[in-house]
Amino acid sequence: VLRQLEMKGAIQPVTENPVRYAPHDPEEFFGRYAQTTSTLCRDVARQVKARSRPSERTYVWYYEGQEDVHDKVRGLINEARESVWIKAPDHLIKPYLADLKHAAEQGVQVILVVYGRNVSALKVHPRMQVMPHEGDGIGRGASDVLFTMSTDFSGVIIATHHPAEGVNASYARNRAIVYVVQTLFLHEFYIAEMYAKLGPMLDETFGKELAKLRKKYRPAGMERRVLDGI
Repeated sequence: VLRQLEMKGAIQPVTENPVRYAPHDPEEFFGRYAQTTSTLCRDVARQVKARSRPSERTYVWYYEGQEDVHDKVRGLINEARESVWIKAPDHLIKPYLADLKHAAEQGVQVILVVYGRNVSALKVHPRMQVMPHEGDGIGRGASDVLFTMSTDFSGVIIATHHPAEGVNASYARNRAIVYVVQTLFLHEFYIAEMYAKLGPMLDETFGKELAKLRKKYRPAGMERRVLDGI
């Protein structure tokens, strides 16, 4: 026991034969012990933090409530330096028009795919591109509650403005998720451009609002799941 106390610096030998010990000053011993422990803990904490630091591309962040979702969307628009792509009904885009205008003024590419009757009213800056969804902008079920946005080709946010469950959103920076959503956006742009040039031909071939294709490929109850919050 005495040897262990000596190794820890709590006591020191004062005679050799027989060996006698005297304690170190308690304040000095415990102060040194506390300092050593504190230094060790800081070093361990730094190492653990460095090794376990999560990549922001790994997770999906969840936002709940009108204010939190609104603040996140505004923040993403104002932080954008390259692009802001949005697909949503006009009434969900209008709260962000001032921010979108400012982004366009800063040279950010702003493209909107819009559901609504007065799509052109959203073009508040000459450099903004505003496209009615599939040529007419007519909303269809779940389209009235969904807000999808991608910024700078690095992050996506999808918000649901549910009539019963309120407003919530998921934000991700995972490369695979971002790529898939951006691909969906690009196809929306393609369809909007094709309808602008070939609308009557597409309606004649595939039915009004691509009705034949929707009937062929859409699962039953697909939109109802979103509207019901399933």
